[in-house]
Amino acid sequence: MSETEREKLIAELEIFLDYVDQLEALQTDDVDPTYHVTSLETPMRSDLPGQPLSSEYALGNAPDRRGSAFAVPKVIEADDEG
Repeated sequence: MSETEREKLIAELEIFLDYVDQLEALQTDDVDPTYHVTSLETPMRSDLPGQPLSSEYALGNAPDRRGSAFAVPKVIEADDEG
């Protein structure tokens, strides 16, 4: 690490430690711990089976297809031993 990099790292760490000191000064004894400042409620829906997509609809925007499947470039080569 060069001297310039070392000095920059020291300065950045000092800023970080000053910030930690500021956080430690806050009175949080009466504050309940939270993960988010707002309530995060996940909207739920009924999990009911529906009509499946037709092959034509599902593959409607496919750049390449073979029958009722997406066609993609081969990414795994079989070895001669297998």
